[in-house]
Amino acid sequence: MTIINEGINKKIAEFKDLLDSITTLQDKRKLLWQDVYTNALQDRDYALQMYTHLSGFVAGDPQQHALHGPNIAKYLERMSKANDQLLKLAELVAAALTKQEEEGMSADALYDKFAEEPVKAGKKR
Repeated sequence: MTIINEGINKKIAEFKDLLDSITTLQDKRKLLWQDVYTNALQDRDYALQMYTHLSGFVAGDPQQHALHGPNIAKYLERMSKANDQLLKLAELVAAALTKQEEEGMSADALYDKFAEEPVKAGKKR
């Protein structure tokens, strides 16, 4: 697999470390999420590069805009879809982290957590 942008390597390594820290996830799910993350970053980076490249051709030239405009729109759509995938993945990871925190708490720790939260007073009648 070719990484387009070397900065992506660092992000992928950090995401792998995050997934490895979640002990409640199965290894298959970790691998799947890592693949989704990697593909979304690569898709977004590639689409951005192509968008930037084509934008230079179409600026101020109506003929080039007519020729390359549909492709530019597709690259923007690809970047948007990659962002949507990353947002959904962030929700899944956050849910897994929450689950791990809840499972890791003893009954006493859970009680202490609720005891720390302020009690909201209701309206007096």
